[in-house]
Amino acid sequence: MREKEQLWIEIEGLLVNAFGSIICMIGDFNLVRLASKRKGITSRVSNERDMVKFNELIERCALRDIPVVGRKFTWYRPNGTIRSRLD
Repeated sequence: MREKEQLWIEIEGLLVNAFGSIICMIGDFNLVRLASKRKGITSRVSNERDMVKFNELIERCALRDIPVVGRKFTWYRPNGTIRSRLD
């Protein structure tokens, strides 16, 4: 199993054990939730699989993605050819 998937399993376990608690989970998962949040590069199949698995984790754990105000993208390649809103 890849390290990223193992991390998601561990996060889910922590959230299940914290049932009934209010939790604010903040982090840079270096992943977009939707292909529309990335411009300038085509998604690879592995990225699409990661997006699906990440969204499934968010659903199972009843997490909410807080809307970002301001810039549409949060990461830019220095030459500006690729932009992403990382979740």
